[in-house]
Amino acid sequence: MERRPGVPRLLREINDRAALELLLDSGPLTRGQIGELTGLSKVTASQTLARLEERGLVEVAGEQAGGRGPNAALYGIIPSSAYVAGLDVGPEFVSTAIADIHGDIVAEVTVAPNGHDDPVALVHSAVVKACRSAKVALSKLRAVVIGTPGVVDPRTGDVRFSFDLPGWHEGIHEALARDLRRDVRIENDVNLVAIAERARGAAHGADDFVLLWVG
Repeated sequence: MERRPGVPRLLREINDRAALELLLDSGPLTRGQIGELTGLSKVTASQTLARLEERGLVEVAGEQAGGRGPNAALYGIIPSSAYVAGLDVGPEFVSTAIADIHGDIVAEVTVAPNGHDDPVALVHSAVVKACRSAKVALSKLRAVVIGTPGVVDPRTGDVRFSFDLPGWHEGIHEALARDLRRDVRIENDVNLVAIAERARGAAHGADDFVLLWVG
């Protein structure tokens, strides 16, 4: 039989991810609830939570009273375990928001380009100012998402054309990722608004909807 030494590690990673996603969607939860909802045994669920605690991703967030015996510990994701930055880039302003792993905004800063033509320097400055306002180290950012007007090439992630942002051109995406040393995504701003409305806004739970953007 062929031996695959990487399989146990892969299974641990899958279990860890399943528990994290479950806690993000439905937490806090007890160890038993996590095992039941993920299909993991009690022992495996306990091992998974222990690994996540060691990595500073989850913590005991309370207790759940039961029947006989001691109360069960409730586990929740630590909000400060990871952050993301979202930028709304326009010709007259750049708004940057820092959100924790739950999607809650912890700081928002708006700056004016003031004739700054270099997109990389502009974005870098905006992100740094927002992180300082949030008292979050830049190293805590896991990703940066930028919304811009214009046509974005889905293959390269670059802005192919934007009437209002002539300085945004091919190669900017790679330059930003290299400068920030983070996962960077550039998307059309209206598409991002539609995604936000579908996730948390007026279109939440709707199968089909129309977004009208006037600008």
